[in-house]
Amino acid sequence: MKKLLWTSAMALTAAACMTACDDSSSGASNSIPEFKTEAALPDTCEMEVAKAGDTYFACFENKWIEVTDSATVEQFKEGLDEDEIKAKLEELEDQLKPATPAKPKSSSSKKTDEDVDSSDSDEPESSASEECTGRRCNSDGKSSSSKKSGGGSGSGEGGSGEGGDSSPSSATSESASSTESKCGDESYDATFQECNSSNEIVLKEDVIEVTTKWLNQTMLDNSDYGFLYDSRDHQLYRTVKIGTQTWMAQNLNNETTEGSYCYNNEAENCEKHGRLYTWEQASNNACPTGWHLPSKNEFEVLIASADGATVFDEDNTAGAKLKASYGWPTGKIGTDDYGFSTLPGGMYYTQGSNGFKFDDSAMFWSATEGSDVDEYYSMSVKENAALLISYLNWRAHSVRCVKD
Repeated sequence: MKKLLWTSAMALTAAACMTACDDSSSGASNSIPEFKTEAALPDTCEMEVAKAGDTYFACFENKWIEVTDSATVEQFKEGLDEDEIKAKLEELEDQLKPATPAKPKSSSSKKTDEDVDSSDSDEPESSASEECTGRRCNSDGKSSSSKKSGGGSGSGEGGSGEGGDSSPSSATSESASSTESKCGDESYDATFQECNSSNEIVLKEDVIEVTTKWLNQTMLDNSDYGFLYDSRDHQLYRTVKIGTQTWMAQNLNNETTEGSYCYNNEAENCEKHGRLYTWEQASNNACPTGWHLPSKNEFEVLIASADGATVFDEDNTAGAKLKASYGWPTGKIGTDDYGFSTLPGGMYYTQGSNGFKFDDSAMFWSATEGSDVDEYYSMSVKENAALLISYLNWRAHSVRCVKD
């Protein structure tokens, strides 16, 4: 950690010196890699500082950020101790943290469920903030270069399971710089957005925006959510980063030929809660390319992060913090501190006569085998705690995918 902090500080010092020092400091410039253009910057972003043309860039979170304010990094030229360096780095990273995508305006010819029933929805107005999901961003957090990131969304070949639509044909994950386009001065993702004749960024006609009325409305208004576009059925989900993980902020709602259900077989429940999947269906490439069904360990990391702990503890309060602050029975609503916005999707017994049950609880399948034959773990949220419980695989639960 000490080495990382010192290396980053020295690299930023070098960048500041190159932009602000006189010719006597020219010796430091030899240690900074130089490239002819921005497009030539390495995709892997392994260096802390680089020069492209006449511009200097610093690398944060695998993104090249243009160093436009030499005064910001000039502070590292003085002899700071480790604690001071750490504090300054954290301050600088906060200043350079990329902005998440603004909620796109829906095309005027496309109605969403909020348009149909606006009386019980508190949807915030679209924000003008710009997206910063490419590999390089300016220090103001706005999108910049349209250079391809080299990653892509995968081949989309799907799995080996049967059932036609039950395996994906193609699914595009979060916005990538390879699909970035311009609408006036604003950037947008051409995968699911377009620029209309009025120079407004709108959703494409075939995009179905999953309802946002149950999300954390403050975070939505501040554009703190990202996007996940699933090209299998053209649904657009919101995503949220919690700790080191990036999660879907809404339940998966991809209809399959078998093994998935709307609670009580009512379509409006799928619109609110997403679909309920048997474990076999959930594990059979249910998640879009670039995302996967989380393991038990990944749920433990989520619960610990939400609980402010370093390790999973069954005696936690993460359930209340991960619950939505709307859509629960009286007395059971959560605080939705992180925008995970859990809703009580219930479960479905595909065998026996129990049918649909527990509409005051949420259960999310994991990929990890349970404590007995034909059982797998689910994260269960009902009261204040979030627990990991082993269930028989023929029950149908909700699915939240986590980013690879």
